[in-house]
Amino acid sequence: MGDTPTEDQDAFERHYNRFKNRDIPLAESERVLSDRVITQYLERNFNEQSGIPMDRIDFSVPGGISKIETNLIKAGEANWNPDHSDGAVSDAVGYVTGFFVDPPPKTPEQSLSDDNARSYLARERDGTQVIGDIINRTPALSGFTLDDAKSIVRDDLAGANGTTAIAEKFPDADPNMLKAVAYTMLHAHKDDITEDDLSGHDFADMARGFMHYAHEDQESFNTWNSDQNAQVVAALKANPEFMETLAKIKAPDNISTADELREQFAIREQVADTIATTFAQVHGVSDILDDDDITVVYKSARDIENDGGMMGFMAFKEIGILNDETISLRYNPAYHLMDDRTYKAETDIEEAGFFMRAATEEVYHGIHQIQADRLVLGSLPEGQPIDHNAMMGALNWMTYTDGTVDHETYSGQYIERTAKEVADGVATSLIAHMENPHAIQSAEATAADPVNPIKL
Repeated sequence: MGDTPTEDQDAFERHYNRFKNRDIPLAESERVLSDRVITQYLERNFNEQSGIPMDRIDFSVPGGISKIETNLIKAGEANWNPDHSDGAVSDAVGYVTGFFVDPPPKTPEQSLSDDNARSYLARERDGTQVIGDIINRTPALSGFTLDDAKSIVRDDLAGANGTTAIAEKFPDADPNMLKAVAYTMLHAHKDDITEDDLSGHDFADMARGFMHYAHEDQESFNTWNSDQNAQVVAALKANPEFMETLAKIKAPDNISTADELREQFAIREQVADTIATTFAQVHGVSDILDDDDITVVYKSARDIENDGGMMGFMAFKEIGILNDETISLRYNPAYHLMDDRTYKAETDIEEAGFFMRAATEEVYHGIHQIQADRLVLGSLPEGQPIDHNAMMGALNWMTYTDGTVDHETYSGQYIERTAKEVADGVATSLIAHMENPHAIQSAEATAADPVNPIKL
């Protein structure tokens, strides 16, 4: 007959709580058993129908482990349309009003995004087209060709010093950015390169070197980005519902029952939704990124370990296609209780900071990706110094490394480093506000002064 619901829940709570407040970690066999009991209970009771999506890895695929983000794929395919959807509500309104008035014309940005999406789905668009679009949308790179890229790389491999002839052709281009573009271009065309002196090189890794370690953001961007972050922080602090919900987050040791775990899922979903919508509003991309694009999911401890301990990620289809960002935040408090290899927040406020950093980092990845999309589409907002940042993001995503081999290289990537800096600044400021709401009123007043924004 199997366990009754009460016995089932009792077993879940017993196995969850056995990890807490221990001096000696559980044996591996005990950890595996408890993780299986916890996960089985959640799969039966905290499933998609109950509002707790499950994020799994399929170990049965021949030839190795295949990661299947089931709910993300389903949600992404349901919510994303090659013909630029603004969301279910606006689609419904457009359908009804279409019987009475002509639909509003698409912007050039939307039309080009649609073209790129259809080309991508038809497998007629790849990295070579993306790098071509980046070059075409960057005045300092006007006329840059694959032969130019090869010349730069050959000179670089030969240890050439000083200004090369190719660099002289593009005097307005930052030297490191020019090399990053050259190596990224060769990476995109790697299947077409047959020359002996150019074959066998990891062009993606070389490109990352010029983006990650030889690059410094422009001061104008740093000032602009700090102001954007300060606006996000100010808006979140001024949102009493958000701050009250944030204060309800519990550390793993302070959760004991299945009902409390269910509540923590709901709380984290609300916090993540508000962070996403606030960032999108401040950055002016609410029509592209909204709370439907971010989801909190449960993942078993074993699957988290096999996935490198990753607690969240932002996925997209390809640079230059709008409205395709999907953000997943993984949650399993038992994972942080199981042994000393993982971070475990000791207090509720530490746990709130940990979750905010994870959510903010992934949301900022989404914002950064939208900026890269708009660079490729030629529609970045004028008068805001984000073009170079968008360029670095676009090139980095084309040469991205997931960190499964080298965590230092992964975390040092431009898009990872910048997102982590933003996440840390936003979370630190909000936690300080939670601990002492009156201590930073003067800082909030400073944030309202565009001449002297807070540096987060």
